[in-house]
Amino acid sequence: MKEIVSCKGRHTDATKDVHLDRHEEGSSLPDILIVPDVARYLRISRSAAYELVHEPDFPAIIRGRKIRIRRESFLPWLVEQENTKAKANSLTGPGREH
Repeated sequence: MKEIVSCKGRHTDATKDVHLDRHEEGSSLPDILIVPDVARYLRISRSAAYELVHEPDFPAIIRGRKIRIRRESFLPWLVEQENTKAKANSLTGPGREH
């Protein structure tokens, strides 16, 4: 008999509780995300997630009050943000002024 387990706010059928690292967790995201999904994944508040989706470079589809984010656009955007930050840190280096 399967038990219902909660994983990051979502209920799933599973035979055991599985702990996922961040990269594996990305593959468990739905194809189409809503703002609360983004907030949970990034571990930020819903209001911060709403601000984020209105940033010009964020890959959100906004039609009226509906906001949707394709997983295939969100995950590469997130990697790009990480790479941009790493590149900026390598240019300034430790001990240098920003």
